Amino acid sequence: MNEERNAALSAVLTSAEKIFNRPIGPEENFFDLGGNSLAALRLIALVRGEGFHFEVEDVFDLPDMRALAVGAVPTSDNLG
Repeated sequence: MNEERNAALSAVLTSAEKIFNRPIGPEENFFDLGGNSLAALRLIALVRGEGFHFEVEDVFDLPDMRALAVGAVPTSDNLG
């Protein structure tokens, strides 16, 4: 399970770095970085490409990168 959480955090951070074009830390807030609803949809798509999923509501409820990773679930093709 810890390995899965680390993979989810890596997916969230890597995806956020692609959106904001800079290194992102696990404690950073999506909206403090300049995120908006369109960026949230892009983040969801990028994270899904890395094998994890969360809803747009999660970005608004859990804008902290680590919290998003904890809430992410593996996609069906990433269940192992």
